[in-house]
Amino acid sequence: MSQEFAELKSMLSEHFTFIEGRFLAIDKRFEQMDRRFDKIDERFEQIDIRFERIDARFEQIDERFEQIDVRFEQIDRKFTQIDYKFNLIDVRFSELNDKIDEVDQRLTGKFDAIITTMDGFIKLHQTLDVELASNRAKTERLEQRVARLEAQAA
Repeated sequence: MSQEFAELKSMLSEHFTFIEGRFLAIDKRFEQMDRRFDKIDERFEQIDIRFERIDARFEQIDERFEQIDVRFEQIDRKFTQIDYKFNLIDVRFSELNDKIDEVDQRLTGKFDAIITTMDGFIKLHQTLDVELASNRAKTERLEQRVARLEAQAA
């Protein structure tokens, strides 16, 4: 039995040596894979750093967009105020046009009265011109008559 045991021990020793060689080869492969995974981890860390930078940039961009939104809201409020003021101006122009129409109607009525009065005055002036011409002619006839009478009396 001792020989069988020695053979078995030898065979087991060979198998263990073979298996140990295989395990060493597997360990080398695992070490290679670990190094590769370490490199991949380094790359992922670099990618994480880059993503953090990108996230920081996006946060800056978000802040800028928020500022832009605030500015647009201010501009919208100003446009609303301007619209309100234009509406007030439109109402005032409408009221002004109504007043101008009212004054125009009053002036038209007064202008018609003035024109009628002026027509009467012009007619009176023409009548006075005719009467004046008539009185001059009459005065001339009387002066001629007086001159004839003076000539006869002299």
